[in-house]
Amino acid sequence: MDKPEVVERCSATAGLSLGEYNAICFSGMLSFEECLKVVRVRADAMHEDRDLGDACHAMISVAGLDHTVPWPVEPDGSDGEPRRALRRARVLEALCEKAARQAGHLGDREAVCKVANHLFPKGYTCSGDLPAVEILKGLCEKEGALQARFLKTSGAFHTSLMEPAGGKLLKALRVRVTDMNFPRVDVYTNVRGGPQKAGTDPREINYDLAAQVASPVLWQASIQAESFHCAYRARRGEMLKNGITDFYECGPMKQLKASVSNAFNDPVSVSRGRGAGGAGGGGWSSWFTEPESIRLGQKVYIIGVLEIG
Repeated sequence: MDKPEVVERCSATAGLSLGEYNAICFSGMLSFEECLKVVRVRADAMHEDRDLGDACHAMISVAGLDHTVPWPVEPDGSDGEPRRALRRARVLEALCEKAARQAGHLGDREAVCKVANHLFPKGYTCSGDLPAVEILKGLCEKEGALQARFLKTSGAFHTSLMEPAGGKLLKALRVRVTDMNFPRVDVYTNVRGGPQKAGTDPREINYDLAAQVASPVLWQASIQAESFHCAYRARRGEMLKNGITDFYECGPMKQLKASVSNAFNDPVSVSRGRGAGGAGGGGWSSWFTEPESIRLGQKVYIIGVLEIG
């Protein structure tokens, strides 16, 4: 590693979706080996939930639509305007609900279609039952989305369809609690859109990890909560408010660096590290390659490898 001081002065860490376990490993909460074991349990559990029943699942990437927009009026009037304002305030979320309604019932339950990953302003992934997601794709295109395309992954990740997997994952984490350490840096968890502070009891973080498989990933909120207008617990814990000023993406890929850049209104300077990871996919070893970086100041924020799912 050419710049060991980058790691030494790191103040926080995070990873998107599966990459959250990279962050957990970096924080010192779990060893590399134990993280691999937990990731295997997570993958098997999510695979079992995906194959359960007759319904097929899908995920799409959507760009160019708002999740929600600011309320134009306060919802305290009596002339009906607040209700119209509320309808205007919901865009992508409302399209997901409409797609699920149009898909109707699948077996003994209603179809599911949800926003799964909040990546950057007007950049999301949505997942759920295949019939509902197919409808959503058409609705997004009619609404004027710049992009609405299917991803190779075929799971309803980060939706209620994955709740059984979350229970199995929590059991696996509890078994390993005696091998866990208090994190040495803040860990920004996907389900909170904010930090679990250094020194937090690992048992509390375990609940976040287990909930993540069936909850939306609040990545944008972690970086820039002020522009995130939705009802999740995202307004607290914003990186910028907490003094994070340098951003490093470890590994050969650039997706997270791009998502961080898109979260800022003004361009930021980007310097390219000399990656040792080579071509093809990052993975766990990419934590130890020279990072891609976005230089903004003095502190450092280490970002996990991007893996949606």
